[in-house]
Amino acid sequence: MTDKLEVTVSCGKLSSTFTKKINVTTNDPSNPSVVLTYKGKILEPIKMSPNYLNFGQVARKSGPVTKSILLTPGDGGPLDPKLRPTKAKNIEARLTELKKGEEYELEVTVTPPFESQRLNARLELETGIAKAPTMKVRISGSMPPRVVATPRRFTVPRDVSAGWEQTVTLSWDDNKPYKIISATINDPTIALKVEEVSGMQRIVMRLPAGYSPRRGAQNVLVKTDDPETPNFSVPITVARPVKSRGATRPHTPATGKVEAAKPTKRRTTGTEAWGGPKRTFKRESVWRSDAPGRQKEEPATKNKTTKTP
Repeated sequence: MTDKLEVTVSCGKLSSTFTKKINVTTNDPSNPSVVLTYKGKILEPIKMSPNYLNFGQVARKSGPVTKSILLTPGDGGPLDPKLRPTKAKNIEARLTELKKGEEYELEVTVTPPFESQRLNARLELETGIAKAPTMKVRISGSMPPRVVATPRRFTVPRDVSAGWEQTVTLSWDDNKPYKIISATINDPTIALKVEEVSGMQRIVMRLPAGYSPRRGAQNVLVKTDDPETPNFSVPITVARPVKSRGATRPHTPATGKVEAAKPTKRRTTGTEAWGGPKRTFKRESVWRSDAPGRQKEEPATKNKTTKTP
């Protein structure tokens, strides 16, 4: 009896060679479980160095920042890449031929401020290779918040002693210095003071002895002279109680008979695939190089079963 086993492998995050294991349950009492090991290789139409562009953290007022990727031939032969226009804002890209068919430079420039704190974009290249006509270049980065509180919140202890206070400093990701106009909270027992030390804007919170925090969320509301961030809030949290470590229960070994597990058979096969979202493979045998979207192998004629002593 011959059974066909079709396996779909997601290649989106794979690179170079890969190995996958498949657990197969059978109705053969001598071999109830078989493990198949599938090995393959992801073919690259173009090699990129580096594989993607990470701009790291880019300050708002840093101006344009440029990085580049070197493109060289992969498994698809000589290059003839073309850059597709991008709709991503704050990103400009340019493709330059260094050595015809062999080396190209992809230069990418990002210009802050971005629309959000995180920059995630994709550029698309036409490779000129039939089996993998396009490939994407990932671009990532981040931008610090415009206003940052250090520490990020006021943390109130459960037992407040006399004279307890805590300071939070506000800093701006901007070349221009801004100031705190006021800091308020809807709790008359909490005293707040705004001060400037060495050009840094600080909020000092003081609590009376035996202070009992209110239920629900509390925030210190801050007004600034920054037209882009006129209002800012600093949350107040209560410190968590320290958990005492109790005695651990000694481990009691299990008693009784344990049946030995049946031996598991292992088989290995392999193939190659062009990188992409998903590819379909079958056990054994030879490639059918069809379309770049899905490629299959001819199944083995018969799966031989041997009994394990």
